[in-house]
Amino acid sequence: SIGSLGRYNNEESLAGIRVKNSTLINTQNGVRIKTWPNSPLATTASDIHFEDIIMVNVGNPIVIDQLYCPYKKCDNLPPSKVKISNVSFKNIKGSSATPLALKIVCSSGSQCENVELTDIDLTYNGAKGTLSSQCLNVKPTISGLMSALACATSIVMPPPLI
Repeated sequence: SIGSLGRYNNEESLAGIRVKNSTLINTQNGVRIKTWPNSPLATTASDIHFEDIIMVNVGNPIVIDQLYCPYKKCDNLPPSKVKISNVSFKNIKGSSATPLALKIVCSSGSQCENVELTDIDLTYNGAKGTLSSQCLNVKPTISGLMSALACATSIVMPPPLI
């Protein structure tokens, strides 16, 4: 998880993160990038790549969340100023513990650019709905995904991740 970007005054941009050949089992979150609204500085997070990942009963398997706010006091705050670009999720397979298996929700103030989703194959066998995805303020390049994960199911905001 790459998290809490845009929260502090002294943050620097980050680049060049690669997570590869990993297995996640019964984790609360899978591969994730999160930023806070109302960022004090404009920074960037770029060249971040997640590849060849196996998920086993993972909550929230694939996430970019630029509206992250666990305290529910972020309504009407300015959007995140962290610019996310050149991010790929490739060859991610396995099972999701939650129906919302792919969430790419980017800031209206700094939309995500050059996000790639390739060969994502996740299943959900729970009783809380069907496998779904959500995208906002992003136009990802998509290949090798089942339709439920192709970012077309909804742009309605679900409850925040716990």
